Amino acid sequence: MDFTKRLMSLFSYKSKVDYKGDTSDPMLMNVMLLKEHSVNCPCKSIAIPIGIKGNKYQCIKCDKQLLGVSYNFGNRDITDYSSDTLPKDANQLIDMTYYDDSVNFLKNE
Repeated sequence: MDFTKRLMSLFSYKSKVDYKGDTSDPMLMNVMLLKEHSVNCPCKSIAIPIGIKGNKYQCIKCDKQLLGVSYNFGNRDITDYSSDTLPKDANQLIDMTYYDDSVNFLKNE
C-alpha cells in the first residue's frame, strides 16, 4: 500500500510555478522551451541547451557541459539543408534577450 501512495504522489507532482499557461511572458516561454529540450546530467539535474542552435548543453546545477541531440530554436530556412523547412511558430523560437533570466529561473525552481 505504501508503494502505491508513493507512485501516485510521483505522478501527481505539480511544479511550484505554472509557467506553461503563460504565453505572454517571453522569459517564461524560454523556460518552457529550455526545460522541454533539456537532457539529464550525471549529477541528477538537467542540462539545458546553450544558444540558439547546436548540440551543446550545460547543467544548471554543476555547470558541466554535455553534448546531446541537435537543436534549433531559430527560424528555419531552405539553406539549413533540412527536410523540415516550414517556418516555426512563435512558441518554438527562443528569445536570447531573456536567456539569462530563464536560466536563473530554472536554477531557483
